[in-house]
Amino acid sequence: MLAAGPGTGPVWAYGRRMGPVRVSGQRMGPVRVCVPGRGPGPAAGSGTGPRLVAEGLANQQIADRLVIARRTAEGHVERILSKLGFSNRSQIAAWMTAQR
Repeated sequence: MLAAGPGTGPVWAYGRRMGPVRVSGQRMGPVRVCVPGRGPGPAAGSGTGPRLVAEGLANQQIADRLVIARRTAEGHVERILSKLGFSNRSQIAAWMTAQR
């Protein structure tokens, strides 16, 4: 028997009661919302991407923290560098330190 629609029925209700950790077996990362006109991912001035670069994290570590693919993290770092007019990650770290 099919449920009346997505998010209805006893299986959905059971899953909602269990919570994301028990359903997936692991803690879910932060939920990211794409705002129309802004695009996905952290903006150069948002602090998220630059802060992670300034912490010395590699692209894979950034990807793990933001729950995105490594290549997506690389693209974010490249765009941050471009938007700020920098050529390397250490310049991002220095800029973040100056912002504090």
